[in-house]
Amino acid sequence: MGERNLSEEEKRKLASERVTTWRRAKQKAGERYIGVWADYHVKTELDELAYRRHQTPGEALRDAVRVLTSQMDAGTGGVIPLETKTRHLLAQEAAQEAIKILAAQGVAPVTAVGAPPVTPPPLPAGPRPRPGDLPAPDGVTYMLGKLCRKGHDYKGTGQSLLYAKNKGCLECNRERKLSK
Repeated sequence: MGERNLSEEEKRKLASERVTTWRRAKQKAGERYIGVWADYHVKTELDELAYRRHQTPGEALRDAVRVLTSQMDAGTGGVIPLETKTRHLLAQEAAQEAIKILAAQGVAPVTAVGAPPVTPPPLPAGPRPRPGDLPAPDGVTYMLGKLCRKGHDYKGTGQSLLYAKNKGCLECNRERKLSK
């Protein structure tokens, strides 16, 4: 019996089974689905690259990532920008690894290996900021980031002053507190 004599529901079920079989074969081959939101032009460029290379878009993306990674490993590419939190975690891991190496060489005490990271001493007491003053971005507590929804521009930089932990705008936070 051909597919023409099947009901719409049977056709949908058959198509669903085909897709499920196809996905399982892809997963068995070691591939994983990724969904990517990209600008229309990026999608067009990816499709054109795949067409010119006689590949699927997934294969073209894989090859492009491999080329970019190899260029970066060779030192010819740029540096991958990391989120502030990731940079801090990597620095913390590097510091702990350095302490372990120094402890193994006898330069640092063995008790330092499991010690928590040292927090810097508090800043010396200076003149207290006035209520309207904004603190300077230090990268630890405060940082500059993209303009917030309300467009609070920090000292004409074209960026908003944000809390480093939650990326919230200081000015927006002050406005919320004042409105209560």
